[in-house]
Amino acid sequence: MIYARNLIKICVVLMVLALLAVAMAACGSSTDTTASTAPSAAASASSSPTDLNGYTGPDAQYLTKLTEPTLKSGFSFKVGYLTPFAGIVTLETIKNACKAETEKQGGTFISYDAGLDVQKQVSQMQQLISQKVDLIYAYPVTEASLSKPIQQAADAGIPVVLLNTPPDSSRINEVLGAASLNVGTAFDQADYETIKYIADNYPGAKVGIIGHAPPAESLVWIIERELYWCEQLGLDMVAKVDAVDPTPNAATVATQSILAKAPEVQFILGYNDISTLGAVAAVKAAGKTDVLCATPNGGQDITAMGIKAGTVLCTYNLAWVENGTQAAYAGYSILTNQNQPLPIQVELTGTLATKDNVDQLTFLH
Repeated sequence: MIYARNLIKICVVLMVLALLAVAMAACGSSTDTTASTAPSAAASASSSPTDLNGYTGPDAQYLTKLTEPTLKSGFSFKVGYLTPFAGIVTLETIKNACKAETEKQGGTFISYDAGLDVQKQVSQMQQLISQKVDLIYAYPVTEASLSKPIQQAADAGIPVVLLNTPPDSSRINEVLGAASLNVGTAFDQADYETIKYIADNYPGAKVGIIGHAPPAESLVWIIERELYWCEQLGLDMVAKVDAVDPTPNAATVATQSILAKAPEVQFILGYNDISTLGAVAAVKAAGKTDVLCATPNGGQDITAMGIKAGTVLCTYNLAWVENGTQAAYAGYSILTNQNQPLPIQVELTGTLATKDNVDQLTFLH
């Protein structure tokens, strides 16, 4: 099978992907930032997409990108980075991009992996506070898990930049707390673009949706908005079956159930690359050559291969690298008093991948 080697390689590492809040990447001396010079007009600017393709969802008002701040000669600083789980390729991509940009800026980068353990991540946050870092990048295991430690950091004069928290942009004021801002992925806009592409090319198409039984904040949001945009854009949702866990096999079983309940189904929507891989396996095993798969939560080459093979119609290639880079822009801007006032939410768009452009796009391995 075309995907067999990829499935074996990633299945174990990514089994916990859906448990994350998604969706679901040394010491230094700090200088006084109050004396920082004023940024140039160009450095203070941010950009927003001018064409939203008809999108009016909750991400719309936050779709923006920060301009790279001006680097200050001799400025040294130390940051901490909290990741929920280092074994997930997309999360490591975000962290590594943030690390690369921080080091380019002249900073020292300390990172801790929570291994999906809420209490461990709380202890790691407190450790960073005791290490007197100048700023903390936090990707919480769950939305609520770091609210008190973030306040403790703020009380100690340490700003916190959140990553992908919350996945629902309309809840930013509820969730932000003492953090400075959130730099995240526009999951709802990705849902919209993916489902609009299906609706534009196959009006009124019959769609089956793979849900996810275990609680996962980002995946709950992604699946909820799949249902919403299918209804809004005139697609016929004929079946929804939850995968019992985040493995490809669970998605395969869920897809088999969808095919049995709704043999007329034309598209299967997965909640990420892994579930889409499982859906493709089920569709192929059933001999359903007229059923295609898609996902709004993509970025890995396993789904790109499906587009090339003709089993996947499209995937939304999310901006994982830019997520980390933009977080570093925000952090440096805070420390050097640039790009002020910063928005409380920066939501990043990616690119819809189809057979027409898949060869021109870069995917994660």
